[in-house]
Amino acid sequence: MSERAQARATSVESGSFAPARPLQNDILSRIPSAELAAVIEQAQEIHCRGRDEMFEAGSVIDRVYFPQTGMASLVIVLEDGTTVEALTVGREGFIGVPLLNAVTTARY
Repeated sequence: MSERAQARATSVESGSFAPARPLQNDILSRIPSAELAAVIEQAQEIHCRGRDEMFEAGSVIDRVYFPQTGMASLVIVLEDGTTVEALTVGREGFIGVPLLNAVTTARY
């Protein structure tokens, strides 16, 4: 049974939902069970390594990432090629904030 199917199988008759393992992301852990079930239905767990790119400048933002462990950085490349870390996100947040404002293109 897939992990997603197993998570759905943990639903109980009362309509509450519990993922197969505890969520480590603070935002996901606070979503009411009915809404969380809908999110999990569309979610895919991925494993990132250091320096993996989630979005590239000018690319379409078509998903969000909720870190369970580790951290992600928003890095801005200046005109002279220098990179500056502008933001870090850990398990307290998510990556893809521009979508909240209907912005679908990565700016930096």
